[in-house]
Amino acid sequence: MLQVAPRSGERILDVGCGTGSLAIWLKSYAPEAEIIGLDPDPAVLARARVKPGAYGIVWREGFLTEELAASLGPFTSIVSSLVFHQTPLAKKARILALMYGALGAGSLLHVADYGLQRTALMRFLFHRSAQQLGGMSKSQPSANGVLPKLVEQIDRPSRATQRKAPASIRGVPTRFPR
Repeated sequence: MLQVAPRSGERILDVGCGTGSLAIWLKSYAPEAEIIGLDPDPAVLARARVKPGAYGIVWREGFLTEELAASLGPFTSIVSSLVFHQTPLAKKARILALMYGALGAGSLLHVADYGLQRTALMRFLFHRSAQQLGGMSKSQPSANGVLPKLVEQIDRPSRATQRKAPASIRGVPTRFPR
């Protein structure tokens, strides 16, 4: 998480924050940064709100939508941890596009999630854990390495429009130039 390296005055959105562990870590690293945790599950947000270190974080219930992104953004960084492997393929692309669109000029998107399962052992462990809990149909595209391809599809149109200096995407292994 040192890759995010939050600083005072930054605005950081944690999409799919769950019980808030990443948001709390970010706030502890930069107490003067504005951290917003977003999750659709009220039960996990209730747990997040009472955790040590949760004070000063804005907790929002819901899904990332264009309206919400427009009302809250732009952000210095957007982070997401272990959300995409449990999301249907069409929604993966939509969420990435919304996240990318909510970034300010020169901002960063950080994604940490399951990706391409390159070895038999990795495939076995992924199947026994994430796929058993989250469902095969949602997680199989991630296991096949779809996330970097989705990021590439989102990144290219934004460079063509040149509306703003392109944001950067980190955390997704890519083989294409920035």
